Amino acid sequence: MKTLLLAAVAAASFSLPLSGQAATRAVSLADLDLTSSAGHTQAMLRIQRAAYQACREIPWEGVGMLSNWLQYLDCVKDATQAAAAQLPAPGGR
Repeated sequence: MKTLLLAAVAAASFSLPLSGQAATRAVSLADLDLTSSAGHTQAMLRIQRAAYQACREIPWEGVGMLSNWLQYLDCVKDATQAAAAQLPAPGGR
């Protein structure tokens, strides 16, 4: 696995007029040993950083700053979990 594609998608909650917006990021993992704990940890850091960046690009226009922030955090969590699910388990299991 050399590159992982992370997709961040705006959820259709809080009556977002721009729901369905998406942003993607390619996350390079070519230099990491994903079977090691250190490599897996580094991959997760890269994935999370890419999720923060991708979700920041989505134009959140909800019912207020708090709902926008909560939706942004949900976006980061969902994008991170979806990308992490594509990683092999540390130790090659």
